[in-house]
Amino acid sequence: MGKQGDRSSAPRDLGREEVTAALGRVRAALVQRGLLLLQDAELPAATTLIVGEVVRGSWWGHPQNKLVYDTLQQLGPDVLWVKLVRGKETIVARSLWPALLSTARSRAAWQLQGLSAAGQQLLELVDTAPASVRLDQVTLPAAKVPLREVAREVERRLLVHADELHTESGRHVKVLQSWVDWQREHGVNEQPAAAEARATLEAAVQDWPKPGLPWQV
Repeated sequence: MGKQGDRSSAPRDLGREEVTAALGRVRAALVQRGLLLLQDAELPAATTLIVGEVVRGSWWGHPQNKLVYDTLQQLGPDVLWVKLVRGKETIVARSLWPALLSTARSRAAWQLQGLSAAGQQLLELVDTAPASVRLDQVTLPAAKVPLREVAREVERRLLVHADELHTESGRHVKVLQSWVDWQREHGVNEQPAAAEARATLEAAVQDWPKPGLPWQV
């Protein structure tokens, strides 16, 4: 499942019917809207749909964390995880991938203006790397804050695709990839124009209170 599933200690022993029902609720919402927040107290969120109530605090501490984990695992490769709405983890259905990719690859003013020197260095590194970039193998001379903060800066501007790798030592390491490479790997060929793409994403959240897409902040 990517970054949300790399928890080696997560239990997996729930009954199939319970997980299937929760998965059905999440998938139905994704079909209807195209995207969901992973967790939020106000906006439509996967954790809320799975457990039937707003989850406050980390969902790992919720009594039904097993159900949340197993349901998210079952979403599989047909969803994209990206920090899109309010800078939070957002689950994007395949139907919105072309719009998301066009928006992410546009290198618009809202993505580049005010980007820190370290952020620019990291973006250039990811753009020119022959493969994905592990944050624990990066040195940025311009970085004045921890590298995870620099990575968060470029990720929230949709400049890179980010995931988490669960290493053999038990650590979780952020892995960054260019959207060009991600698009090639996932076979997304058609992209709308950037303005049309943003409008498509805005339409998906138009009835949400202050959805906070990155270019609206």
